[in-house]
Amino acid sequence: MFLKPGRQRVRDFPGRKKSVDVHRALCNHKSAWAFFQPIDCDLWQCPELYTHIAKPVDFAVALARLQDSSYRSAQQYRADMLQVFQNVIDHVQPLNAPSQKLVGMAQEMRAVFEQLYETQVAPLVRSAKVFECKHPGCGKIFHNRSVFRKHTLTHGERRFVCTVDGCGKRFLDRSKLKRHMLVHTKAKPWKCTWVDPATGVPCTHTDALPGNLVNQHFHSHGPDAEQR
Repeated sequence: MFLKPGRQRVRDFPGRKKSVDVHRALCNHKSAWAFFQPIDCDLWQCPELYTHIAKPVDFAVALARLQDSSYRSAQQYRADMLQVFQNVIDHVQPLNAPSQKLVGMAQEMRAVFEQLYETQVAPLVRSAKVFECKHPGCGKIFHNRSVFRKHTLTHGERRFVCTVDGCGKRFLDRSKLKRHMLVHTKAKPWKCTWVDPATGVPCTHTDALPGNLVNQHFHSHGPDAEQR
């Protein structure tokens, strides 16, 4: 079997894509530049800022979290963005012209963000369907019906049992048991698809589980490795 490594999955949630659009629009605002990276305390003459901040965050951090699946909801993105501005408003003492300007910019950008979020993201969040697991002790929330259905299977009876002596592991479906059996048989049906671009010689590595190829072995050929 040959396996081509796929792209990293991004956890989706109602309003995620629109949140990215809002973030990009916000970055185009004339006062946004001050918040792209951590506040420059020397430039704005506010040396006391980071002695009080418990949760430093900036535009770059928020965008990275949108793109790497750190956020589970648009509300978490909103909370971080408001924290960017609130850190300045609460902890910068406007004792001079630069610090006064920074506080004013934070207040302006907070208002702009709130307006963008409420008009473009919030309606999607409010109209989204919510699926709640009713299994006792679970209560997990899902926004995608197919993901919710897959989750409910985890509470089902594990009817498929490994018959190898000393094992006895149980699985929800036959395919999981079949994959598990590879651990006992030592079979390695998954073959790496990488080919050396210099020599044209294919990699001979094989593995028992496809995930091992994608997550571990394939990238040992380098960050720019391409499959064929």
